[in-house]
Amino acid sequence: MAEVRDTHLDDRVFARLDGKPAVQVAISKQPDANTVQVVDGCNRVLERLKRDGFFPPDVITQVTQDQAFFVRASVSGVGQAAALGGGLAMLVVFLFLRSVRRTLIIGTAIPISILGCVALMGSSGLTLNIMSLGGLALGIGMLVDNAIVMLENIDRHQREHPDPVEAAHVGAGEVASAVVASTITNLASVAPFLLITGLAALLFRELLLTISFAIVVSLVVALTLVPMLAAQLFKLKASSGLERVRLLRAVPAAMDAVTRAYRAPSSRVSSGTEGLSSSPPSSRSPAAPSSPPASETSSSRRWTTAVSASRSSCRSARPST
Repeated sequence: MAEVRDTHLDDRVFARLDGKPAVQVAISKQPDANTVQVVDGCNRVLERLKRDGFFPPDVITQVTQDQAFFVRASVSGVGQAAALGGGLAMLVVFLFLRSVRRTLIIGTAIPISILGCVALMGSSGLTLNIMSLGGLALGIGMLVDNAIVMLENIDRHQREHPDPVEAAHVGAGEVASAVVASTITNLASVAPFLLITGLAALLFRELLLTISFAIVVSLVVALTLVPMLAAQLFKLKASSGLERVRLLRAVPAAMDAVTRAYRAPSSRVSSGTEGLSSSPPSSRSPAAPSSPPASETSSSRRWTTAVSASRSSCRSARPST
């Protein structure tokens, strides 16, 4: 009926561990599965098998390749980059506004915005991976954009108005519409990319959603948290005195110098225009209006006479009632 042979199959894959022949087992995850969770689950199962004595004593098991290590390293790097970006944003605010309280406002707005963005990511089913954290790192700049615009305008009003609460209301009201318009513009530029399909959608969907969430949260924080903190913190009359530090005064002095250099050409052009407009009039007497030619005068008189004659003839021809 059949012929049975006790033989062997030629090896197509050769695996060695520490120079000795070994058996390699590769485990692949599903496309929608999380790499770190799959690796942690495999390690738990392997430890349980070792503990239950499933492997003989002379069999050694060793993990040779772990993709979760690279994912964790990338996530850690993106997190450090996001923290560094937030710190640099606070430093820039401190250099330009020279106020510890205003710097603390931005420093408070950044983590609260990140928490709000992570909450929206969790409610949408997104996970923390390289793409989502990359979008969060890119969104940190957008998180502080609206807050800095709002805080700078409130700061200008608080320097001119004695009541910090009223100044916060006025300053926030002036730029609220502009901040909302700029945020909606950013969302409108990102929204078309969410409609793409295929491989690009799988790669960039989480990135684009995270950026969109960061934009929305930055608008909410700029319209609510920043004016409230600016109004409450500046009720305190104490001052750190950092505005009088010579090193910190160099930044606004440099900005004033750039502003003066920018305005110099326009001021020269305006002064030259004023000189031309204030020049004395010419000594010549204005020319007398020229009289029309005799032919034109006679023809116009004939035309007027003809019209008058026709009107009188029409009146005489009208029947009496």
